[in-house]
Amino acid sequence: MTRKRFYSLFSMRLISIVALWIGISNSLAYAQTTIDTILSNQILFDNNQLSIQPVLNQSWDFQHKKNCLTIQGAFYNQSNAVNTQVAHALLFNSFIDETIKERTFKKLRTTNGYEDEARWSLQYGHYSPKLKLAYFFHYTYRNMRQMVFNKESFEFVFAGNKMFEGDTISINDLQFRYVAYNQLQFGLSKTITKANHRVVIGAAISVLQSPQYLHLSADRSSIYTAPYGEYLDVKYNMQAEQANNGAPEFFSFKGTGMSADMHVSYQKNQNWMLRFNVFDVGFIKYSNEINSYKGDSAIKFEGIVIDNILNFTTPTIFKDFKSDSLFKILNIENSKKSFIYIHPVTFQLCFSKSIIHNKGMISIGIQHKTQSKYYPYVWSKFSYACKHHFVPSVSVGFGGYSYYNLGIDLTKRIRICDVSIGSTNILGLFIPQHFTSSSLYFRASFVF
Repeated sequence: MTRKRFYSLFSMRLISIVALWIGISNSLAYAQTTIDTILSNQILFDNNQLSIQPVLNQSWDFQHKKNCLTIQGAFYNQSNAVNTQVAHALLFNSFIDETIKERTFKKLRTTNGYEDEARWSLQYGHYSPKLKLAYFFHYTYRNMRQMVFNKESFEFVFAGNKMFEGDTISINDLQFRYVAYNQLQFGLSKTITKANHRVVIGAAISVLQSPQYLHLSADRSSIYTAPYGEYLDVKYNMQAEQANNGAPEFFSFKGTGMSADMHVSYQKNQNWMLRFNVFDVGFIKYSNEINSYKGDSAIKFEGIVIDNILNFTTPTIFKDFKSDSLFKILNIENSKKSFIYIHPVTFQLCFSKSIIHNKGMISIGIQHKTQSKYYPYVWSKFSYACKHHFVPSVSVGFGGYSYYNLGIDLTKRIRICDVSIGSTNILGLFIPQHFTSSSLYFRASFVF
């Protein structure tokens, strides 16, 4: 009979790995660029947020075409430390070698941020000459993740605790959130024209239905690894909410809420325009079926003792193991309760000016989200109307959770259809090991 004490990595590491994998798998794909391209006659084409899209889309000439159908999809990820290669590897379950890890470790700051989003939408807009109003109906599916973490917790997850032998890891202000929801939206837009001045006012309200939600936070937590991995001293103060089955069917309203968007713009002589947008003012309330976990304790972990190493099988060790037993050992309270998720609000301000004999346009803007450790995002974009209704654009941006972004998009009008494809950081798509953000979006609008 022999005994073997395994080098302890502790179950908290496993929890961290799961949370990080979810968090680094998926705004600026379109939200960073409010004025996107220019079409013929210097009409502004908005490839921004999907919320009030055709209603405020100036390329929709509703005086002659009363209907607009838009299909759009987009994906983006951004961070100030985690490069796109790591994010995509976790998303697609690819191998991350030591070179990639070391490159990421060197970029880590004291506090780091990460977010991603994937969405697709279908939208129909109609203009009523009698009411002099444009209105629309809109469906969107959104999938979002956001994380704030310190340097040591990231190294602990990807390299284990051996590198911290004889040292203490501090885990402070760790935040992770994942939410997915369906959005049904109705909106109105009113255009007021007087002489050479035009004011557009738009608003939309949405019903939200969420099938999945996960939130994890930890503060004032630490892990001490004794020499030779003899034991771990773990102190933790954590809280989590999980609603993976909050509303598995669309019309099973167990995770529901509402949100509102608003738009105001002023344009003079088709020479310059000022726009202000507010998106996602809302909430989602989950029913009392949501799982809530809370723990504030300290334990000493000395590994797992196996009486006979020659007869080691996983079922034998864990056949009587249950999650309730782990919660009891870790002094974690598990309960069912309702929970309200407050959606981060996005604010945008943009100024656009036509140049080069009204064939080009330059725009500058700023965006901010009510999100932890999110810095204001500042961007500039230049678009030029070429022959045959072809419009290329380039953009640069700084802020959010990212460093800098170089974007490009191409728009082509084909009869009744405007087609756009682009990225707010194309370098992150082609050389992901050197950039911490990337995006890709596609859009097709039909007017009839």
